[in-house]
Amino acid sequence: MSCTVERMRSTSPAQAAIHCSTAAGPANTIEGFWSIIKRGVLGTFHKVSKKYMPLYVAEFQFRYNNRQNMDIFGTAIAGC
Repeated sequence: MSCTVERMRSTSPAQAAIHCSTAAGPANTIEGFWSIIKRGVLGTFHKVSKKYMPLYVAEFQFRYNNRQNMDIFGTAIAGC
């Protein structure tokens, strides 16, 4: 399963549409994705701004999509 984030056309930069799907079609695991974001905000960042919300979501999107990857750090460095 993978998730993608798409910016929505609005005046607020914090609004994004998140689509999760598997080979069989849409999955009902958005709750798991949001729980990872919630836990990250409460446990790591403590406070997020609307201005940078798409960047926070993109980070957790990467973490969620690579949660089974044993070399996530190598994958992150390869993307630089």
